[in-house]
Amino acid sequence: MPGEKKYEITSETYFLGLRTLGFYLTFMQENQDFLINHIKNIIEKKHIRDRFRLQKSVEETANDFIFRLCFLASWGTIKRISSAVGYEKLHSTYETVLDKNKYNSIKLITLSIKLDHYDKFPFGEIELTKNDLEKNKLSYLLLKNLVINYLYMFNTTREIRQRICTLLEIQVKDQLRISQSSKVKK
Repeated sequence: MPGEKKYEITSETYFLGLRTLGFYLTFMQENQDFLINHIKNIIEKKHIRDRFRLQKSVEETANDFIFRLCFLASWGTIKRISSAVGYEKLHSTYETVLDKNKYNSIKLITLSIKLDHYDKFPFGEIELTKNDLEKNKLSYLLLKNLVINYLYMFNTTREIRQRICTLLEIQVKDQLRISQSSKVKK
């Protein structure tokens, strides 16, 4: 298949998923007040006896819930796209898509592909992406969780695990416990 055709298919797959995610996130943003009020009402009804104690944190809890829904939708979309087009031999195609589209979402999808389908851990790309995403809470959380998923799925040496966790400020102790309990690795 010619390179231009590979680029077209790959970029269309990326953007199909991202358009779907964009629709969902736009819906969440446009209806945020309604959703927060609805969640607050549910919390208040379930904690009638604790109403005064929860008064300060009900809105915070509702906001956190909405953020988590957005995170999960973003996570699922990135992993689905990564799974659909991930193949190490298409490396130059992914780099072309990334070069032509310098969006955080494209960076995260490309990193997800590298983490899930490449043999070598992409330290350099993770470090560059971390610097770009640190100020965006959702994107940075997605990056960290992509790496945590990698640590869960793939065997790594203790030194590499330590280096990865230090880079992204991930608790090493928790990761070691997970790696010891995981019986199935890719």
